[in-house]
Amino acid sequence: MDIPFYYVPSWTCEDGNPPIQDLFRSFQKYKDDCATAIASVTTSHEIAKKTEWFVFSQNEQPHGSHPLLSNIMEQRLTVIAELLELDGFVLEHLLKPIKFTLGIAEHEHHSVGCCITKDNVKSDVSSYDSAMHIITHITRDWTTLGTSIRISLYNWCIEKISIYRNQGDRILVPGAGLGRLTWDLFRHGYNVEANEISIVMATAAFHIMHGKVSGKLHPFAMDYLMNEVMSSDRYQSVDFPDVDTHLIANGLSLSYTIGDFVEIYSAPSYMNQYDSIVTCFFIDTASNIYEYIITIRNALKNGGIWVNVGPLQWHMNAKLHPSGDELKSLIQTMGFDVMEWSVDDEAINYRYDDKDERTRHTKYEGYKPIRFVAMYNADAMYQTMYDAQQMILNIRHSIILSPKRRNNDYDSPSYDHDSISHVTITELS
Repeated sequence: MDIPFYYVPSWTCEDGNPPIQDLFRSFQKYKDDCATAIASVTTSHEIAKKTEWFVFSQNEQPHGSHPLLSNIMEQRLTVIAELLELDGFVLEHLLKPIKFTLGIAEHEHHSVGCCITKDNVKSDVSSYDSAMHIITHITRDWTTLGTSIRISLYNWCIEKISIYRNQGDRILVPGAGLGRLTWDLFRHGYNVEANEISIVMATAAFHIMHGKVSGKLHPFAMDYLMNEVMSSDRYQSVDFPDVDTHLIANGLSLSYTIGDFVEIYSAPSYMNQYDSIVTCFFIDTASNIYEYIITIRNALKNGGIWVNVGPLQWHMNAKLHPSGDELKSLIQTMGFDVMEWSVDDEAINYRYDDKDERTRHTKYEGYKPIRFVAMYNADAMYQTMYDAQQMILNIRHSIILSPKRRNNDYDSPSYDHDSISHVTITELS
């Protein structure tokens, strides 16, 4: 089964072409990171060697037959360099440019230039555009090492969807990354649309989901030289994907759209289009959480279900950082009935879960995600009157002006609605 991939240009881009150069920059960044990692190990080796020259002088010899740390570091240097090179070959295939279908009706970027700039939209996606981040996501989404995490996160989302919705319903998954959650939802009988802002992540997803690239990666090879219990764990390899990704057409649709979530799905053409929206490790990427909620509210049908799981590690560019109880109150004031709300008692590692294995690190880095299910309960009259995209344009315009003017120095801005570029994606199924 062929999965269509669509590209929708940002309001701020100067042309409608996908930024293929991001793929090459991402791979170059990987090579730079490799060079940095090798330099770090090399420095450690040199320091160990020089220190040992003084410690083990003619009057003091190494005890027993244990190898010196400098010798261990020298061996580590050789092995890590080899593993990083092998991973580089795999990433090269994952980042090969692909052809996207342009999903756009108009392209009048100059019409929104007065209120939409690169400074006030989410443009810093460097972590997601990193080739190393692709390895992290592959480990979680498409290897046996990430199985327990997917059970905790993805299976929980699917379970909630099955409780509140019917098979065949239309589901949107923003921040879809490498696409495993959307793939699993489709297999459980739903029409699913993935959305991801990073063309780097989307390209890797295309190659994996279409069965074009598979192989072996070493997800710990570039970790910092700290908190390791066993040095051999650094060299662990893992095969991907852990399943046959070829899907059988079952009368349902599965598609993948690359572009900014807010800019695309706040448009009037997407109003009341989805029965459910599933956000997994996504909402804390918002520069302004109001924009995400407005967009989700626009895209959901009345009575639609929003399923969320993830932490509140707000993005570095976030303008608002609500706590859990503040977020819950905000969601309720925006027209949602919160059906379920909980916070995990145990932390979940983002990349893998070693609870069933021996301890890998002396420091455990995990999240205790907030899980909730909310139903959009809109007043029918209000739902047909508001324009989510115009509302977001007004919000962004006011935020640009606010540092320069006092609150009462300007009237609420108004724009020619017809001049704003709206995106339309056709033939999703």
